[in-house]
Amino acid sequence: MSDLDLNKQLAKIGTVQCRQWSKQIFERHLPISLYLKHAYIRKARQSGYKAANAQLREVDQVLRWADGSSVVFDQDRIKHLALLYSGDSKHLFDGTYKRTSDIRTSAFSVRTFVQSFGVKSSFDENWSRYSNEEMLAACKRAFDEKTWRRMLKEHSQRTVEGTLRKLGFVRKQSGVYISNYGASRVKAQRARNRTWIDTMVAINEEGIQVPLREAVDASISNPKVRHAELMARLRGYEEEAKEHDCGALFLTMTCPSSFHAILGESGRKNPKFEGHTPEDGMDYLNTTWAQIRADLKKKKIKIAGFRICEPHHDGTPHLHFLLYLPKPQTDDFRAIFIKHNLKQFGDEQGAEQYRCDIQELDLENGSPTGYIAKYIAKNIDGEDVGEDLEAGQEATTTADRVTAWASLWGIRQFQQIGSTPATVYREFRRLPKPLVGKHAEKAERARTASDNGDYAAFIKATGGMFVQRKHLTFRAFHIVKERLSSFGEEVKRLIGILSTEQSVVIQTRFHEWTLTPACMLITQEAAQPPPLEYWQ
Repeated sequence: MSDLDLNKQLAKIGTVQCRQWSKQIFERHLPISLYLKHAYIRKARQSGYKAANAQLREVDQVLRWADGSSVVFDQDRIKHLALLYSGDSKHLFDGTYKRTSDIRTSAFSVRTFVQSFGVKSSFDENWSRYSNEEMLAACKRAFDEKTWRRMLKEHSQRTVEGTLRKLGFVRKQSGVYISNYGASRVKAQRARNRTWIDTMVAINEEGIQVPLREAVDASISNPKVRHAELMARLRGYEEEAKEHDCGALFLTMTCPSSFHAILGESGRKNPKFEGHTPEDGMDYLNTTWAQIRADLKKKKIKIAGFRICEPHHDGTPHLHFLLYLPKPQTDDFRAIFIKHNLKQFGDEQGAEQYRCDIQELDLENGSPTGYIAKYIAKNIDGEDVGEDLEAGQEATTTADRVTAWASLWGIRQFQQIGSTPATVYREFRRLPKPLVGKHAEKAERARTASDNGDYAAFIKATGGMFVQRKHLTFRAFHIVKERLSSFGEEVKRLIGILSTEQSVVIQTRFHEWTLTPACMLITQEAAQPPPLEYWQ
């Protein structure tokens, strides 16, 4: 429906005064005014213009910035406010320190100023335990214009998306997973990122140049590379589980009803919804899973596998797990998993059926990796999935919306559970030649397995699926740079792998790279990038 058609319908709703009042609000939040008008008209039809006014008033309060303007920022507005607030933070710190000569008091004044805007900052809940150096580093971030740009952009996007989701614009019938407005903003940002990447060159201390685009395409930032690596790791886990006669479970964890904005097939608003955002839902799921892990540790129940986070049609997150564990521990695991998932609102209808679904998979007659493959593909590129049943559309179409949802809300989609971290696997893959030496046998087995993409052999060579972190035979090794960051903090740099048994570092990174605009460099033939060179 066009803006003209919406205005004709608005002209028939309410009194002259309320039409003038609502018009001011629509104009204040102009980039999303079509959505606000749709919601206003729908509410007026359902409950009358007074209820529509009350809803619009509430939305206007949420979308107001500290100075009374709209929180629906464009790029120019973000740049202006970032410049203003970074300067105000520095001025506030200097003024307070001049009066008190106390770093902590000065830092507290900056923290109060930053948090008054409701943005997420480097001042976390434990800030009072910071040392003076840590407080100064947090304050220096508040003095930084780029940091403010990031905070303001994140706050604006999530506030607007949360509002549109609450108004019903994120659902299967319209704007699946993420609102159309939110998806367009993420798409525009990705286009700007691609343009920036295409104009940059990585250069090392020897003057070797590599176009950043080639490096990114060779890394796990490339969806095809990411997909292939995840499938290799999943197959490795499955092969190891079969060899050790493990049990296999496919689990689903879902938030309580109060986190879901929209009901399933009907597309109607959920009367139990309490305004929680996807970020709140992720906090709930992470907290519940942490409680489960703590209980498993007490009972000495070993698990290994993968966790996948994806959205329901209305943007509410839920988790899938493919876990392997010793068969005798399966029943105890089930009891712990159900207990913690039903701790809150466990008596609501369908809680046990939908919020903690447990399926036992047959490793002898089937492939758990094949079972979960569609969930991996659906959340990366949608290849070979067919129809996305949650969205009712082709998965190749909805995959972009899924990744946009994860990007906007800062949600981690995939996580490995157990075994040696994937960073070590990637670092071993960087080594082009066999490792030789007195104690290089185990490291060479891990390198060969990584080079061949044989994740099962890599797991064997590095301690097995259920190895505890404190017993890892190989770890990623970082050094601390001599120069501090612009915020006065130590900067760590990954250079290789530490063999914990031999206390030997296997260096995998021999150069330090910096990014420079291509137009600033003398044209020369670019070097070919090695696999997985940069984005790790």
